[in-house]
Amino acid sequence: MLKSIIKKYIHHNIPPNLFWRFCHIFLNKKSNYLFENSLKGYKKIYDEILINSKFDVLLHIGCNTGDYGNYLSQKFKKKKVILNDINSKLFKYHNKLSSNFNFIEGDILKIEIPKADIVICHTVLIYFKKDNFLKFINKVLDTNFSKLYLYEYFDNTYKYDFDNHINIHSSKILIEFFQNRDFVIQEVKLDKKNFSIFQSSYIKLYLIQKYR
Repeated sequence: MLKSIIKKYIHHNIPPNLFWRFCHIFLNKKSNYLFENSLKGYKKIYDEILINSKFDVLLHIGCNTGDYGNYLSQKFKKKKVILNDINSKLFKYHNKLSSNFNFIEGDILKIEIPKADIVICHTVLIYFKKDNFLKFINKVLDTNFSKLYLYEYFDNTYKYDFDNHINIHSSKILIEFFQNRDFVIQEVKLDKKNFSIFQSSYIKLYLIQKYR
């Protein structure tokens, strides 16, 4: 019980940029913050999408271990895959970096963001408070992307879910933001049969594209 209370306090009160930068030295095991089993889920969601997409550079924001980026760099050997995470200690492929497989450490709001044709942001915004939501979206615009995939927790209005330690952002604000610019935004259908009730209620995948 005490451990659960401490964990909730940490997640709620420590700024996410500090939390993820130093999570590998917390009392909890480092493995608690490594999404080791995420590769299968990533492949299920994005493989068919990416195979049918034309791109030269792909940026994955919040890559954690880098498993999916490493997989993509092997699958698309003539493409450039750039991975980003605030904590390089979680990234597993430092010895595999190459001309087409790069890693950039740092807070995405503070670093110089590279240009990319496709940007993937997968359960990253859950760690951003309401005030930083549009700051993040505006920063991603600097990539000059053709396609942006946002796999995040959304509801009509913003709220913080204390039990799950996540920020649930406003889909209304997101949609209005891009519709007021030269973008098309659409929700991509997800297979939610293995989702929890909570996940099914809030997880959405949005595809944002520039007008032709």
